[in-house]
Amino acid sequence: MRQTANPCSVLLSAIGLVTAFGCGSSPGNGDAGAVGGATTGTAGGRSGTANSGGSSTGGIRAIGDNQSAGGSVNKGGSTSLAGATSTGPSGPPIAAGWYHSCAVVNDKVLCWGYNFAGQLGNNSTTDSPLPVEVQDLPAGVRAIGLGEYSTCALTGGGVQCWGSNSDGRLGNGTTVASRVPVQVQGLTSGVNAIAVGFDHACALLDDNLKCWGYNSHGQLGYPSSAGKTSPVAVPGLGSVPTAIAAGYYFTCALVDGGVKCWGYNAQGMLGNNSYNDSAVPVQVQGLTSGVTAISAGYNHACALANGIVLCWGYNGAGELGNSNVTYSLIPVAVQGLAPGVTSIVAGGYHTCALINGEAQCWGQNLDGELGINTSENNPVPTPVQDLGADVSFIAVGGCHTCAWVSGSVKCWGNNQFGQLGNNTKTPSLLPVPVQLP
Repeated sequence: MRQTANPCSVLLSAIGLVTAFGCGSSPGNGDAGAVGGATTGTAGGRSGTANSGGSSTGGIRAIGDNQSAGGSVNKGGSTSLAGATSTGPSGPPIAAGWYHSCAVVNDKVLCWGYNFAGQLGNNSTTDSPLPVEVQDLPAGVRAIGLGEYSTCALTGGGVQCWGSNSDGRLGNGTTVASRVPVQVQGLTSGVNAIAVGFDHACALLDDNLKCWGYNSHGQLGYPSSAGKTSPVAVPGLGSVPTAIAAGYYFTCALVDGGVKCWGYNAQGMLGNNSYNDSAVPVQVQGLTSGVTAISAGYNHACALANGIVLCWGYNGAGELGNSNVTYSLIPVAVQGLAPGVTSIVAGGYHTCALINGEAQCWGQNLDGELGINTSENNPVPTPVQDLGADVSFIAVGGCHTCAWVSGSVKCWGNNQFGQLGNNTKTPSLLPVPVQLP
């Protein structure tokens, strides 16, 4: 029986209403599938009861040749599970997942933090509070995206993934986990961008969008709840997307200047004024044109439209940024953001934006993930302390955050597995330098 991990939330009701909690409790360690790479074996069922993160969350988070915002992908980049910003020579060189982080430094991919399924890619399952190099990746990494316990990279037009392979999230036609990168089936060239969700992933090609992995709520855009161990095309988009974002059990795409989403919808993360899941793309209400970037978090999503940041979905910690904690089935404007937003990134239960080089964050803060030297939630944007106005990129994970500042990386928030990269497992309410080699 497949169970979901409990990174930052607990189940409250049958329809999936959740409240935000810190990431202090240990995640389940049993969804890896058989472990590949140098060693093989089996792992038991994952523990935890949560029903509702990079990026991704999801998502993670926004790379592209025309990079505009974390969490959206514009040809040549990726977003992570918690909407977290991802990497590449033309895009943000940092990424954050639930409990691990990565950076591209001198054409090498370095990762640190939680590693039970091999998601650090160093042929090990030992956690690391310091950056370690991903093994066997070709040169020229264009983008990287982080999921729950998996990582993917876009290299030379192809896609490789590593870590947990429960439900086929590595896309290599098996459910065998791997501690080193493996090739995603059929995606050896022609890929422009990748987006990695909680336990599914997508790739944007010249002529279509393909997704793979877990499909419990239709997040692959495929009309069956069965997962897919290799990529399948998403129908019903009308046109080829120009940006993609993957969250918990849902996915969004920027199509013809508007936003369409599909998958899980218990907290309104599809933005169509409904609670109903959809295995086919549905139009986000009010976002039919003028959108330049999108980002998908755990159970909320955001878009940058005509210079305004709008968010929708779950809001129990104030992650929608509209001064309250009432979730919204349709997009609502983030309050208090000055003009000049260049990046918007949705994470676990918090969200961040870059404005003229300054990072501002809002939402859950129980682990200090907002970087404002307190552990109190904040439903409105607030500047991250001790970063200044030289922030180039930001990555938002489950309960931690990282930023690229003047050629260095700083992280803050939860540090249970060393995901802050400062050779400790002590959480931090303020940014601390990652000890890059």
